[in-house]
Amino acid sequence: MTSIRRLLDLELDVGGKGVHQEIALAHRGGGGTWVRHDQDSHRLTVPPGPAAEADARRPRAVWRGALAYAAQVPDTAAEPAATPPSGLRAAAALVLLEAAALAITAAALLVLALVHTTTRLWAAMAIVGFALLGAAVLALCARGLAQLRPSARSPVILVQLLAVPVGYSLAVQAGRALVGVPILLLAVAVLVLLMLPSSRQALDRFL
Repeated sequence: MTSIRRLLDLELDVGGKGVHQEIALAHRGGGGTWVRHDQDSHRLTVPPGPAAEADARRPRAVWRGALAYAAQVPDTAAEPAATPPSGLRAAAALVLLEAAALAITAAALLVLALVHTTTRLWAAMAIVGFALLGAAVLALCARGLAQLRPSARSPVILVQLLAVPVGYSLAVQAGRALVGVPILLLAVAVLVLLMLPSSRQALDRFL
């Protein structure tokens, strides 16, 4: 009868208890009524507070800020657009004029070689080929000067140094001033324009 009474006196209060709450077991025995909290099978789980949630969100906020900053900052520092000085632009225009004149000369030589019968056609074709090659090189150098490329300066200077004696020979020794004088004047003008301080400074800044 004592065991049955103890079993009937066992009060299990589970009406309002959840999974993560404690279950209070009331026992009534010989030593009086006492309460035991059963924590072995129902552990108390403390929900995360505002501080824990802030700590969890902090790494994500840092990554978002870093990504936003990387999207705003360009990969390289923006450089101001460089504009060639007037002297260098004039030199590029004169070199381009020389290229056009050389191409016209090559075309004229080609027509003369094809029209007139000659036994040295291969030599005439070789001269035409060299003239066309020189025109192409001068055109590329003129473009390089306009774009402030220092590598275009040396070929232009070399061509002008070769053109000075050719123009002088045609104008003075051969008596063809209409051909020699323009060649001589163009070569000297290009050399002077390239030696200007503004032209040298504009090209040397990209070395």
